[in-house]
Amino acid sequence: MPAYILLLIDITDPVKYEEYGKAFDFDSFVEDYGGKFVVISDEPEVIEGEWSGRLVIMEFPDREQARDWYDSPGYREVRTIRWASTTTDAALFHGFDLSAVSPVPGSQSGGQT
Repeated sequence: MPAYILLLIDITDPVKYEEYGKAFDFDSFVEDYGGKFVVISDEPEVIEGEWSGRLVIMEFPDREQARDWYDSPGYREVRTIRWASTTTDAALFHGFDLSAVSPVPGSQSGGQT
């Protein structure tokens, strides 16, 4: 099941943060860990509450691949640049299997045939 890393980033040092972008190993992120960026956005349309910062959502094939990437020697070094140039909240989430809670159209459910 897919897993997602979500980051809410407030950039405090834009010049230093550019170094993070240059040092980020996109090839390894994709090829070694199956990562892909789902969202990178600085301009959300706020529909509830308050929002600030950059939202980044990354998708991985599973939770293990996400943790392996985050804890990899290559990213461990690079993330220190992000830590020095931002205030960040980050979390790892399991994906959601809608079929586990809702019948798939055309399938049998609830004992009906």
